Amino acid sequence: MERFKFYSINDASIDFYWGRIKKVMKNVESNDHPTFLDVLEFYNINKILKNDIYLSEFSKEQIKKIRGSFNKKINIFFSSLTKEKYYLLLRMFIFSNFKYKYRKLS
Repeated sequence: MERFKFYSINDASIDFYWGRIKKVMKNVESNDHPTFLDVLEFYNINKILKNDIYLSEFSKEQIKKIRGSFNKKINIFFSSLTKEKYYLLLRMFIFSNFKYKYRKLS
């Protein structure tokens, strides 16, 4: 699955991810048990919204509500982490064989 990662407001790849970003924004409320990767994506999408980068189909009120939902989900996730879950996540990232997909720019 292609997840969105925010690098900067000048990142040209944001346009590539609008479909994914819209889907996550519209479904954030229904995601009652986000995974660690979901929460990271919420954080990254929230960063573009914080910089007033969003599609015109969303109103400022909708963006404010969505940002609140992202913040709530992020806070709940990290406040519920136990020491054991934290170490499990850390081990997952240190010892896993993540394969990053790089896109060739044409």
